[in-house]
Amino acid sequence: TSETVWTLYNANPLTVRGPVLSVRHEPGARYLDLWAGREVQPRVRDGRAILSLTIGPHDVGMVARSRRKAR
Repeated sequence: TSETVWTLYNANPLTVRGPVLSVRHEPGARYLDLWAGREVQPRVRDGRAILSLTIGPHDVGMVARSRRKAR
């Protein structure tokens, strides 16, 4: 298994809800909101996974992408 983790910071005084990250999508990848402990269902478009989260004001979010390596 291979994993990539992104850390996000909301510097705004308001909560952010919605698309916050666009990354290259890899077939079979799963995305996990590490703060909320739940899987994130991406919107995949043009080879990109668009991830939506809720991040409170002056708070941190963290997303992991995991996938199994081909054998």
